[in-house]
Amino acid sequence: MAVDTKFKVGDYVRARPDFLAELDDDRHEPMAEHFGGKIISLDPAEGYALISLDADSLAHFTADDVRQMDEEGLDPYQYAFGLDQLVPAPRRDTEATYRAAVARIEQLLDEQLAETEEEYEATFQRHKQETLDAFATYLRQSGAEEDDFSQQVGSIELFMDMAFNYADVTTPEEYTPYAVEEVMLDVMPRKLSANRDYYVRLADTCVTYLDWLGQSGRLRDAPKVLRAARAAAKKLPARAMDPSRWGISKTLMMGMQDEGIDPTDRQQLDAYITRYNAGLDLPRHTATPPPSPPPHERFSYGRNDRITVEYEDGSRKENTKFKYVEKDLREGRCRVVG
Repeated sequence: MAVDTKFKVGDYVRARPDFLAELDDDRHEPMAEHFGGKIISLDPAEGYALISLDADSLAHFTADDVRQMDEEGLDPYQYAFGLDQLVPAPRRDTEATYRAAVARIEQLLDEQLAETEEEYEATFQRHKQETLDAFATYLRQSGAEEDDFSQQVGSIELFMDMAFNYADVTTPEEYTPYAVEEVMLDVMPRKLSANRDYYVRLADTCVTYLDWLGQSGRLRDAPKVLRAARAAAKKLPARAMDPSRWGISKTLMMGMQDEGIDPTDRQQLDAYITRYNAGLDLPRHTATPPPSPPPHERFSYGRNDRITVEYEDGSRKENTKFKYVEKDLREGRCRVVG
């Protein structure tokens, strides 16, 4: 039901002092009486407004508050209110005090991110070693020859590292069709320099590994993941040999292979890079311009990079972190405007 209000985007407001009993958010209840800031979007029809919290509001967030919001994917810089929960108020901060408050929250988030990344890395390394040991045992029991056995284990360690670094896969249970496709059809073709036979073996090994994960109960939604892996395995060799899909490092490496340059010979390497940078002798692989990046690669922002997005209804989220709007961006519900 529409709320009769004269609020507009850009107005400064504060939480109505007597509205706390109406809140369902236990975490914010004790501090909500301090909330205030600028309206950055509103929906009179639904009776809600999104507030960019001011410095006084941000000052009440503790490290534990910031940690919990970050874990839940909430934006600590904004808060949604019912329009009937707000009253007009003068601005309480300045640009300088607001920037200082934001810097404090950023520091808390960075500390949380560092701790989280350490935990992720430790969890990944533990699960990686356990999984590789179990996979190696499976290969031995399957009668794999020693050379082939060592190569397969090494290939899967590479696959696991790429899945962790580029698709945030920490444990085998986290593999999804999307993650498998991203690693096999984007990361590997872009990063790995090898011949076609290598990619054929690599593709087969990835399928063997994921099939084993499924059979041993380590893979969630195994049928869908395996279908994606088998489809990707058929495409990987051709895609990995397509120069338009190579990154700069791979383009350089493949060009050096074509010219018979020894990358350990500093003189040859420096001369080749000089020619490459000058554009005088570019490898023939660069003749085909790269295609537009796939939809999942349109965004080059880091998880904590700040952006402003606009939604189809005209509402905005200003100065928000990419991770808070990533899903909406990937699904086309909003666009980056700053």
